[in-house]
Amino acid sequence: MRYSYEVIYTAGKNLTTADALSCAPVGSPQETDLLLESDATALVQSVIDGIPATQGWLVEIRMKQQQDRVCSQVARYCRDGWPAVKSKLHPDVCPFFMARDDLTVQEGLLLYRTRLVIPVELRKDILTRIHDGHQGIVKCRALAKCSVWWPGLSQQIQSMIENFAICEKERKARPEPLKPSSVPGFPWQKVRMDLFDWHASTSSETVIVHCKSIFARHGIPEVVQSDNGPQFASQKFSRFATEYGFTHETSSPHYPQANGEASRAVQTVKNFLLKAEDPYLALLNYRVTPLQCGFSPVEMSMDRCLRTRVPVVPALLTPDWPKLADMKWENADQKEVQKKNFDRRHRATTLPTLSPGDQVWIKEPTEMKGEVVKPIGPRSYAVRSSTGLRRRNRRHLNRRSSSPPPHQLINPAVSSTLPNPAEDNISMDIDPVPVMSEETESASASPSSSDEVYSVLPMVMQCLDPSDKQGLKNSSTVEFTSPKEICGSQAVLDLGNMVG
Repeated sequence: MRYSYEVIYTAGKNLTTADALSCAPVGSPQETDLLLESDATALVQSVIDGIPATQGWLVEIRMKQQQDRVCSQVARYCRDGWPAVKSKLHPDVCPFFMARDDLTVQEGLLLYRTRLVIPVELRKDILTRIHDGHQGIVKCRALAKCSVWWPGLSQQIQSMIENFAICEKERKARPEPLKPSSVPGFPWQKVRMDLFDWHASTSSETVIVHCKSIFARHGIPEVVQSDNGPQFASQKFSRFATEYGFTHETSSPHYPQANGEASRAVQTVKNFLLKAEDPYLALLNYRVTPLQCGFSPVEMSMDRCLRTRVPVVPALLTPDWPKLADMKWENADQKEVQKKNFDRRHRATTLPTLSPGDQVWIKEPTEMKGEVVKPIGPRSYAVRSSTGLRRRNRRHLNRRSSSPPPHQLINPAVSSTLPNPAEDNISMDIDPVPVMSEETESASASPSSSDEVYSVLPMVMQCLDPSDKQGLKNSSTVEFTSPKEICGSQAVLDLGNMVG
């Protein structure tokens, strides 16, 4: 089936090596020859019968092939022979030239190996049928490989699926490569914040007072990083940052991984607070326990060890700043290992960047159409939808190929500026504060153990009543704030980044 043979007579004197056919010529077909011919015919028939198509479909495809100018020309070349060079072919027939050795005509059907060659008129319908189950690109290609073929089929399947509206909408973005945060140059240079809810007020005013209390002990950091909670996204906190002279950076809304180091520290503190009878001793032990880099949190932040209930040589309590270069190298090496493990485990891939004006599907918190306004971070974009201007991480945005005109999608009454959440009482889908830096706007992998939380250190605040542990167990929100003296059963924790 695969080849069309051309028999040429060669005189015996021109044969350099004698062969069986020239030495033993056959006058008339023998019985074995007839059996071989019948076997070849049966093979051709079995191939056609094995094509997963009804007889009606085969008749229609045969008719369309004969009516199609390109398919009829290709069939003619299969019967009469192909030109020696591609340049002699019509441009529409050229794509078939590379597959000429696999093209045959059997019972009036043009076949590519054992697959039907589909004429142009039927290709759109066949593509739709291939995608009936809305499977992925690989599965649709495997389905097409069972029975149909035409030049460029694989690429057309990929383009169809990538631009199909419902597939664009429901497509899950793969994780992007991890972007580890850099090691600060000195203690308290960068501080990460998150909220730990323990029957305490979490308003902007309360958070600001707690931050002032912590800053009075340890100094004002250069950079404060947090999520987009209403406490941090309010105008009051923005004015507080300006007044105290620090830069406030936030992560993308609905993307907690970007603030993963602080969130992992919350989990660590919560675990041992639920177990310890004396939370102060639990926090003290945590601070003096060496991390993977070889230094304890308190050594990196306070240049000394702390005395605990465990006996210690007095010489170890003498202030001795750790070798900063060694600690930074060890820290960077650990983060590089974490990045490689994260990228390999999640098969991370860099998503294509979006440009202003691109039409997208917004995945979080509800699916809706939107238009990219501008990038506001390495992996964060401002997107305008019918409900207003939103900020989303790249993983929450799927590119939309076919979209209505922008004037039909966007409500012209919606302001193009970021509103004030404190004044308008809006949801925190909108982020009016400075964005997270490129180092911290990342798919941060949470460390697997408390020892690995080497860049986020818990700082206990005032009184923690053990009787309130049950309240922590019942709390569905993992939050904490900076310290302040609170009476009764209320207590607040602060987790700050104090890596030196």
